[in-house]
Amino acid sequence: MSNMGKPDFALCGPFNGKDSQSAARWLNKLEWELRKYSTSGAIDPAKFLQAVDLLLADNAVVWAETTPGITDLLKTPVPTSDTVTQFKALFTQQYPVKVLEATTVHFDSEISDLQQQDGEALIAYYKRTAGLLSWVGGKDRPKPTSSVPNP
Repeated sequence: MSNMGKPDFALCGPFNGKDSQSAARWLNKLEWELRKYSTSGAIDPAKFLQAVDLLLADNAVVWAETTPGITDLLKTPVPTSDTVTQFKALFTQQYPVKVLEATTVHFDSEISDLQQQDGEALIAYYKRTAGLLSWVGGKDRPKPTSSVPNP
């Protein structure tokens, strides 16, 4: 049997819910793969939910099989776009995007300690200084040049 014209799900792969895997990002990849092989460009809700059901793995399978209502959504006989929307909302709520905490930079203390270290190359010092300034929104802009050449 040929796999021509059918998604192989290589882009999205299975969703296991581990390692801070984002459901929203995974769903975008899945939709892209399904849309790529759709003749109309639209994704049939039944095919979408079937693909999700088949690609859930590990923790995500346990969640889907033990959470009231999730199995019902995935096994709806004639799902609609509302069924898909409801599943997506619950899925992304269960596996949200993990936001890394921003490190707080205390500019005053950093700038007061800023100096070229013994043995530190000037370019390394410059890069360290530019990095510190970029943390607080500073930009290194080139000197404006005149468009008229000097005589």
